[in-house]
Amino acid sequence: MTVEDIHYSEESREALAFGSLRLSRVDITEIDNYSTNDLFIYRADNPEKIEHLAPKEYQILWMLIGANGGFVTLTRILDFIYDNDEEDAPLSNVIEVYVSRVRKKIKKITERVKIEGRIRFGYRLREVNPFLP
Repeated sequence: MTVEDIHYSEESREALAFGSLRLSRVDITEIDNYSTNDLFIYRADNPEKIEHLAPKEYQILWMLIGANGGFVTLTRILDFIYDNDEEDAPLSNVIEVYVSRVRKKIKKITERVKIEGRIRFGYRLREVNPFLP
């Protein structure tokens, strides 16, 4: 499947960009009017390969792209994903697991964009060597 294979109306699509990486959400109406989202990333100059994202992976990457290279703290990610609900917030390293999964998916798409993590600062997207694929 490529980006061109996904049919949608312009109103139903949300896309964000960081360097060559594109993050997209497409609202899809399926049988019996059941509505869902298709969440995926792809490379702008090579849309043949896409990687689908789980909803929480999408939310994390959405925050990192929105920070435009700045750090996003673990606390901000937790508050955003779990809507400031301390009862639903995880007590373990679940955010680190989601970030690890997103890193792997980004790596399949491009070597140019990396997620950098720093203790006490959080996570950020960083564009590395622009000559890499």
